[in-house]
Amino acid sequence: QTCSYRYPSHLVRGEMLESCCQRRTFVLGCGCAVALLVAVARVQSDFDGAAGNQGERMLSERPLVAVLEHTVRWGDTPAETIDLNLGVYEEYVMKAAQAGAKLIVTPEYGITGYPGSIRADFFPYSLDLPEVAQERHVPCDGSAEPTSFQRLSCMAKKHGLAIVASLIDFKDCSKSPSHAECHLSPDGYLLFNTDVVFDEDGAFIAKYHKANRWGEWPVDPSADCRAATLTPRALNITFGMFTCADLIYNWPALHLVSKGVRHFVMPLAWTNEMAQMQPLGWLQSWSLVANATLLAANARTPMEESGSGIFSRGEAISYGYDLSGSKDELVVAPLPLLEDDVAPPADLCPPEAPAFEPAHDGGAWRTLKLNMAVGAHSAELCSDGSGGVCCSLEYVSTHQGDGFVLAAFQGWDSTQGIKAWAAEACAVLPCADADGAAGCMKYQPEALKDGPRRFGAFSSLALRASGFSENTEVYPSVLTYPDLLLHKSDYVLDASRRSLAVPKLGGGTGSLVSLQLYGRRFDIERPAYPCLCGGGEVQAPFEERRYSFDLRLLTRAEFGQEFPQGAEKEWEFGPHEERLDVNSGKRLDWSRRPASADVWESWPIALQWGQYNGGEAFTMAGWRNYCEYEMPSDSLCQWYGGDWRKLWNSLRIGTS
Repeated sequence: QTCSYRYPSHLVRGEMLESCCQRRTFVLGCGCAVALLVAVARVQSDFDGAAGNQGERMLSERPLVAVLEHTVRWGDTPAETIDLNLGVYEEYVMKAAQAGAKLIVTPEYGITGYPGSIRADFFPYSLDLPEVAQERHVPCDGSAEPTSFQRLSCMAKKHGLAIVASLIDFKDCSKSPSHAECHLSPDGYLLFNTDVVFDEDGAFIAKYHKANRWGEWPVDPSADCRAATLTPRALNITFGMFTCADLIYNWPALHLVSKGVRHFVMPLAWTNEMAQMQPLGWLQSWSLVANATLLAANARTPMEESGSGIFSRGEAISYGYDLSGSKDELVVAPLPLLEDDVAPPADLCPPEAPAFEPAHDGGAWRTLKLNMAVGAHSAELCSDGSGGVCCSLEYVSTHQGDGFVLAAFQGWDSTQGIKAWAAEACAVLPCADADGAAGCMKYQPEALKDGPRRFGAFSSLALRASGFSENTEVYPSVLTYPDLLLHKSDYVLDASRRSLAVPKLGGGTGSLVSLQLYGRRFDIERPAYPCLCGGGEVQAPFEERRYSFDLRLLTRAEFGQEFPQGAEKEWEFGPHEERLDVNSGKRLDWSRRPASADVWESWPIALQWGQYNGGEAFTMAGWRNYCEYEMPSDSLCQWYGGDWRKLWNSLRIGTS
């Protein structure tokens, strides 16, 4: 039996451990007893030394916790997919319990998988999840909750540990018209990316709808924005809970910190395609900035997603990473307990947002190729050529390789399909791309697969940023090879977080993969979610709406004004994206051509060409999503300079 008890890499460099265990993984029963005791003693010594007056409890008092990095299993049907993944969870929940863990965190979309870019495809994976009851409620005890919901409850009860899991919550606005988000629904239904928590006795104790979607256009943003907290019985510690992209925004993650929460659980499905957004670096850095403990469970997809662990105040306590493989990994470690927790108020609502958000102009990354000839060098680069954010770097190169770049940024950072976010940054990144900055901001998997010496090597670096705004929240991160994350004693960060240095690289600290000071401007961002938190007035109950030509959702009465001629026909045949029949629950086929050609002429829909999804129809909103977010580089979208309106107009039946 193999259990991955993963500790900080700097604790397991001794020959005693290396002779028995393979890179931070202890194999029980192979004669590692002495090595394991030595490692635990060194962990205890490290934490006792780091604790000082910070209120850390002794290691002997710390309960064990677990995070699972899991590869989604896909079945032939949604039900089979859910069943397969719940079966995997059963196995690892049992292993975590046998190792002594009192809580396990699992990945975002870990049970359902991510169903895709079409809203209708999410419905078969969704459940109408109940609200958390005031009285302690155990779904496993014969209640009528959906099967997968019950199974999670029964797992927790059977193995005696709390489970944090991810599901898709479904609401029918015709049955619950007062639900906060119903007035925003385009089709009368709601779908939420949802975290659920079951305590050690199987009780359903917490539920959270993700606030900051990362793409995820098929699911709805939460309007009833209340931050989630939970207090598992066996731990008697208050945890804050959020999901994936929430980590890079102020609400709810940092807002919970400001209210006194010091421990957090986080399901995520964080991909590795952005060089400036590597999950492990961000998880470690966030725990440093928040001065908190974070348990994060990522999905694992070969060459796409990996990076999970337990982090506390900038230390990587234990983590798992394998971007080249698809084997699940269970990480178990003592929970760093931080004192001075303050019980959060019952109603945790977002802080007041800026009155307006500046125009998203500018925001291109600039890069400068570093001189990697062996020896000492310096470099400087500014985000707008001579001003803005300026990045200065002093470094010693020991190997030339394909090259590194110094990168500078100020403005609105972005990636395909995501609402831009305000940022300021300085970074050192591996890059051999001849296309310049755009190529350098793509993740270079070779840097961790083959080792960064392919790109070059350093013995020391010192990066300094100037021109950051006063309110910028800076997240420092260093990734190295082969152990990925450095111990805090291996780098030097100034109090303002505007200067980051690694005095010694090579040997025990490995080789540099990337180094960055990434700043976020929360003070100028308006949230991407419509909040009605804290008893805010809920708008009128859901009323069926349809898209107009300019993508406005109109009520039936408004349609009468918009289409004075033939309004009834327009309403009858007009697009209602991914609409499900209220009676049968089946998806309606809106791609069928109406009998009346004049009705079709006014219907805002365009026919896809035969090679695209078998000639199915897209609504106007569908084309917008496809060309602006999903596939802007598609040749079809590029025909009109990326103007999806012209594309839609040219493809409408009756005009083309």
